[in-house]
Amino acid sequence: MVANVYDAKVAIVGAGSAGISIAARLLRKNRQLHGQVLLIDPSDKHYYQSLWTLVGGGAAKVEDSVREQASLIPEGAKWLKEAVYTFSPENNTLETKEGSTVRYDYLVVAAGIEIYWDQIKGLKETIGKNGVCSNYSYDYVQSTWENIRNFRGGTAIFTQPSTPVKCGGAPQKIMYLADDYFRQSGVREHTNIIFASGLPNIFAVKRYADTLEQVIQRKNIETKYRVELVEIDGDTKKATFEHLFFDEQLAHMSYLVGCQRTGEAIVIDPGRNIDWYIDTAKKEGLQIVAATETHIHADFVSGAKELVKRCGAKLYLSDEGDENWKYEYLDEVDHELVKEGSVFTVGNVEFQVLHTPGHTPEHVSFILTDKGGGATKPMGIFTGDFVFVGDVGRPDLLEKAAGVSGTADVGARQMFESLKKFKALPDYLQV
Repeated sequence: MVANVYDAKVAIVGAGSAGISIAARLLRKNRQLHGQVLLIDPSDKHYYQSLWTLVGGGAAKVEDSVREQASLIPEGAKWLKEAVYTFSPENNTLETKEGSTVRYDYLVVAAGIEIYWDQIKGLKETIGKNGVCSNYSYDYVQSTWENIRNFRGGTAIFTQPSTPVKCGGAPQKIMYLADDYFRQSGVREHTNIIFASGLPNIFAVKRYADTLEQVIQRKNIETKYRVELVEIDGDTKKATFEHLFFDEQLAHMSYLVGCQRTGEAIVIDPGRNIDWYIDTAKKEGLQIVAATETHIHADFVSGAKELVKRCGAKLYLSDEGDENWKYEYLDEVDHELVKEGSVFTVGNVEFQVLHTPGHTPEHVSFILTDKGGGATKPMGIFTGDFVFVGDVGRPDLLEKAAGVSGTADVGARQMFESLKKFKALPDYLQV
């Protein structure tokens, strides 16, 4: 089989609304590009996803959002109906799964965002039924309108994750459409609408956020910011959220995990501003009884010691490091040292310790199981600076930042072993 080779002045990966719009605009602006713009997309169908907000609100039909891809390729553009497999930017080439090579002068990547429904526990099993719906899928968007149309009062929760999504305003748009329909159908006075967002405010641009806050107030919508949906129980119609504590300047994430049955809570990797956790715990009816750290932090001042002193709480710390990686203030606080396999509980929430060195030698991760809900399997793992979404912690910081020679190679080897241990964990664990 002879592999095909294609040449293009401009290669555009993805023929969705973004890719097609870019191609059309380039061709309108520069007639000399005719025949030199190559769109690469394997799909026969084109979905105009912006219309799905109106479909979910009962103002459009989902069938109207679909077109044949071939009918939308701009005049003057070529279409390669294949899927891109790998990029070689140093050579100005890309390869497709079908074995073709594309050589280009300019590359535009507009492949879109893939949604991982299984990253929220229970969502994949219940979406499209039990009152759970989404406008981000052709298959499920019609259930949004069915839920709105048949709603008879109660609590209606609209969520937005902290991660990037297609159209950052879409979660609000359907909420406002639902609010309007609830008022028309006479159920709004019996309804509590909650907007639960992983973001710190209603919208990233202040100019628009100020106006939207007025809209929220006028419509009497309850807002909860920095909360992330982590689990859905469709049968009981129960949604579980995690509070997000993220310092954008330091890129530092910490967590407040509470047991609803006992009212006890633990803070994982607390930052210097401990009032943040204390105030949130009070609002949620929780008492901070414990704190822990995944590792010794060099990039920000930890608030762990001050937090446990203020709250009369217990501190759980790693005992995996050598004499150079020990906590020096242990005689000042109530504490327990933990190692690989150690288990401790906060209320009915169990934490199992996993030693995950690489970023630092004493680094540990915590596997969480909610025993209070009768669970026998863990639901998530707190990985600190070991594993991030799409990345891992740097094993070379000690050598690069502190000048400790030879630690980068050792750290990399430790990280590799930790990743093998991490890979063996169940796929359903949320990170």
